[in-house]
Amino acid sequence: MNLNSNGPLKSQKKLSSGIVLTVSFDESLFYFSSILWDIRYSTCNMTTIKKYKTLPVHIVEDHNDALYHILRAVGSKHLPFSGNLLIHFDSHPDLLIPTDLKASEVFDVPEMLEKLSIENWILVAVYAGQISTIVWIKPEWSNQIEDGSYKFLIGKQKGTDNIRLSSSVLYFVGEMLYCKESELENTKEVNLRVVTLKESLAMTLSQDLQQFIEEHSGFYILDVDLDFFSTMNPFVSMYKQVNMYSRLQQIYCFDYTDTDDEESLRTQVQKRYHQITALKDIFNTVQELQDPEVIGRKVASVCETIGDRKEGGESIMQQGKEKRENKEEKIMAQQETREIITYLEKEVRENLAELIQDLSRVYGEKVDWGLVHDAGCTWDDERHQLPHHVSTQEEMDSLIEKFGHLVTGLPVPPTLVTVARSSLDDYCPPHQVDGLQEAVCQILHRAYSIECKKHYEEENN
Repeated sequence: MNLNSNGPLKSQKKLSSGIVLTVSFDESLFYFSSILWDIRYSTCNMTTIKKYKTLPVHIVEDHNDALYHILRAVGSKHLPFSGNLLIHFDSHPDLLIPTDLKASEVFDVPEMLEKLSIENWILVAVYAGQISTIVWIKPEWSNQIEDGSYKFLIGKQKGTDNIRLSSSVLYFVGEMLYCKESELENTKEVNLRVVTLKESLAMTLSQDLQQFIEEHSGFYILDVDLDFFSTMNPFVSMYKQVNMYSRLQQIYCFDYTDTDDEESLRTQVQKRYHQITALKDIFNTVQELQDPEVIGRKVASVCETIGDRKEGGESIMQQGKEKRENKEEKIMAQQETREIITYLEKEVRENLAELIQDLSRVYGEKVDWGLVHDAGCTWDDERHQLPHHVSTQEEMDSLIEKFGHLVTGLPVPPTLVTVARSSLDDYCPPHQVDGLQEAVCQILHRAYSIECKKHYEEENN
């Protein structure tokens, strides 16, 4: 699993910063909601699009806050109302969907902005209509999605209020976001291009970007996360004395079969659902126990009881399914069959109990068990991992040079630029972020007349 929106740091459910909603809250509530209403029904044409006098460069701390400024550009008619191109430089895809955001809430923009996190803001904008094409340009150490071109649908799952999509890529299946096309309504097509920035692909990438820009009538958003140049996986250093993160791999990894068969994919989503549900239930129970001595005595029993299947193929999670208030969980439970009921293998339960005992013994009541679960949820399989690569100065200089050649060689300037620092959550190394920000701004300043807006300073104040 890639990033869990309920967890901390990159997988944290972080509210959008105060700047998003403190600007005339009541007016913005009406303003942005009316924008998205117009996006759905407007017949606006390109002749109404305005041009900024200087290129705005919006610098934020948390990447999801970039969407606020994109919406402002749409609302002020500097971007088309729908179908925009996003050129996204990042070590991470940021292509998940908030678990607690319903399809019906997307067009209530302040509510939607409140529920976004750093890993899940882009596809919400696709579902709402602002963005249709995403070019994710990644460094060589990033491998959460393979290079390639992907076309799929995003929409509302029939019979629910959930946003789901039809892509069979592990990144989405592991997050239980996959849904058959026939079970989606109110759909939008997603055009995703994933490419690694390296010398051998530079010319092809430049040509492809020019074509994308032409297809979008010269309008596009240039989006840069500074962790593109150097990134950390903050979970790696957590509870290091017991080697927590690497041990979570064998507990959380997903036995995924790459296939386009819809029934097979649905079965895999259900298996993943029950695996994650069991693990979450175990950590919730341990969190309630609190006392390290009690945890030490009871953890093996907790893992055995919750993780194992009861007689007739019914686990504690299935027994309690009628008590669940979440409609998605009820539907998932109703769809299961005995053949696909998933429980935790004996070896996994034993490894999990041993890890919990070690954490409790070494760190006592300081352990945040929800954080441990969220760290585990970043594991899909051994090949697709949350990246961790703190770049040398030479590596950063090389990437900055490649970035500069690429973006300044584009046929027209971007409509606006968004830059995310990602340093407070330790995804961009804090000791490198200021230098990287300065380097990116210098490249843009040499090429265009820009206005840098450091929104993160207002957020800090």
